[in-house]
Amino acid sequence: MERDSTALGDPPTYPLCYTCYPVSDPLPIDPADIPMDLTELGTCERRIVMTVPARLVKRFHKKLKKAGEDASQENAGRMLANFCVEQGLKRFDINPVWGPIPTTDKQQFKLGSDFEISVDVDDAPPVTWPDFATLEIVRPTRDITDELIDSEMAEQQRDAGTRSPLAGPIEADDEIVCRVEVGEPDSDIPLHATEEVTIRVRGIDGPASFFGIPIDRFGAAVIGETAGNTIQINAHLPEDYVDPTLAGSNVIVEIKICEARRIHPATVEEVVEQYGSPSEAILRRQIRLSLEQKVKQDQLRALSQQIFARLGEIIDVPLPHWAVSQYRNHLTALIRTAMEKRGYDESAIAARLADQEDRITEVAMMQGKRRALSNLLGRHLEMRADEQAIIGQIAEMAAAAGRRPEDLRKEIMASGRLQGVAIAVIEGKSVDKILELANITDMPADEWSSEQINRA
Repeated sequence: MERDSTALGDPPTYPLCYTCYPVSDPLPIDPADIPMDLTELGTCERRIVMTVPARLVKRFHKKLKKAGEDASQENAGRMLANFCVEQGLKRFDINPVWGPIPTTDKQQFKLGSDFEISVDVDDAPPVTWPDFATLEIVRPTRDITDELIDSEMAEQQRDAGTRSPLAGPIEADDEIVCRVEVGEPDSDIPLHATEEVTIRVRGIDGPASFFGIPIDRFGAAVIGETAGNTIQINAHLPEDYVDPTLAGSNVIVEIKICEARRIHPATVEEVVEQYGSPSEAILRRQIRLSLEQKVKQDQLRALSQQIFARLGEIIDVPLPHWAVSQYRNHLTALIRTAMEKRGYDESAIAARLADQEDRITEVAMMQGKRRALSNLLGRHLEMRADEQAIIGQIAEMAAAAGRRPEDLRKEIMASGRLQGVAIAVIEGKSVDKILELANITDMPADEWSSEQINRA
């Protein structure tokens, strides 16, 4: 089952990775000979200052060369920094969630001189986990019936069909060209607007989506209208909306119908040929698999959100200031990029970011706590992201995106996102384990969606 490694954005990464020094038996230098000072900076923040005497710097360098490692000044400094941090965490019994942050500009490794490194690090508090069997979780369910596959096949026929202008009332399965504007209920300033978008009216209960905003029963609002009319629809933004400051809120979608068209569906044979499928039966099987995968993804997302929401109500996880700052910067960049793509100028972007500053911080803390809980839960359950699990995760991501797994793997490696995939694997395993223990009640997916909207 695919895990979405980008649902919360890629996690913050830090320039210092405390990996073990390769020569561990015996240790290259005695950690007891390294002076270390610990300072408490806050509830969960600590600063460790370590100074390696020049004689030990020389010995460390010698051991590096003897071990056949790269003994260049740059690599020796990095390895010694990693060694110091690893030993510092052990000495002071610090268990970080986020990893150490260097506070010195650069570790200068020079033979004949002392080597000093200072890092800030968080110290995870002890966690009292609840009895997971007491967690009440609702599982949204949807059956992939033959009728649903028939409906999807009919949608494919309409997509491949021809169009003709429509002057009369709009009916189910017609197509409209419209201008769309999205705004908050208490504001005259639009959040998003587009001059022209084409969308099909998928029956009286058919949904639609504008700017990533799902519109339930879109057909009910449009059927019977004619070109030239303007309608307004109340909509609810999803919790993982691209602009986190709007996530979970209600908006007004104003739609001006500029043009209407009648669709004349293609035949099944034409659709089969268009997809290059050997037969209708195989195409229907592919449609079923695609629908099943979509249901699994939606279901897993809903289950994960509930689990971490429940745990967040029970467990308080303090966050270091640098983690909150990293998430704030990440969220700000997401909002900026989304607004730039939709044509907003710099003044509008700056005004939006300033107006939502408190909300951005609130969301940053929520996301940070979610990530911290996920990390701590994975440790508690002793979950690991082995190579095969990571390969499987990437394969599922590639299948969902219609890409070759090898191409996606290379892209992930090149962009430094492998850590995010590993975190998603560990979180997925943790969620699966919790679901084995929790008290789960099934609910039809449509009923579940309506319930979430009513709660907002």
